[in-house]
Amino acid sequence: MAEPLILKNGSTITNNVTVTSGFGTSHNSVVGLGTTVSVGIGTTIPTSSRLTVVGDTNITGIVTASNGFISAGSTTAVKITVESNKLIFTAVGIGSTSFTLS
Repeated sequence: MAEPLILKNGSTITNNVTVTSGFGTSHNSVVGLGTTVSVGIGTTIPTSSRLTVVGDTNITGIVTASNGFISAGSTTAVKITVESNKLIFTAVGIGSTSFTLS
């Protein structure tokens, strides 16, 4: 069994690290991952994005996508906004549509 990798405040990793089992902390604290390169989860070849996740993702809570989202096969971001009782979908350079919520 490999020795555990313990990173302390200010630690630097200069080579690849592969996590083959759980990742977490042994006590209640905030864990942050600061990086100047791309990070991949479920892949060893992340894209040019800061974070690439390959596989199903289960997120509990609010997901914030400030600049919209892009689905597979598209290159245009779609922004979703809410104004009063209207749900508005906008694709920059293409147009927008809205739905009135009751």
